[in-house]
Amino acid sequence: MRRIVALHLEFPFTGSWMMRDFLRQEGIMIGRCHVANLMKKMGIEAVYRRPGTSKPAPGHKITPYLLRKLPIVKPNQVRATDISCIPMAPWLRLRLSQRSTQFDRPISGLLQCPKTSFEPRRVSARSNLL
Repeated sequence: MRRIVALHLEFPFTGSWMMRDFLRQEGIMIGRCHVANLMKKMGIEAVYRRPGTSKPAPGHKITPYLLRKLPIVKPNQVRATDISCIPMAPWLRLRLSQRSTQFDRPISGLLQCPKTSFEPRRVSARSNLL
């Protein structure tokens, strides 16, 4: 299962057929159905272009670009957020989101982590001496 995750992170477009071929090249004799079941159990699926992705949903409201006529003349006047989808295992995604929110400001609504991840770490006096 670890090797399937590693191969999926390296080649996110592989489905069960190609994943089976990669594993067989490494000497792991496994069937396609077994690979498909393991991928389903781990929540992994191939990333590929789905049909009709550029068509807007019916009733979707198009929001205007509000910064078109705004002159940006100083640093930090405008901030942007990039919400990208990076394919990875669900347990790894949760772990990374918990780690990243310990050091950044909490963004309500985007990351739903336990409140313990937003609390600052307590440093003992002993750790400062090391």
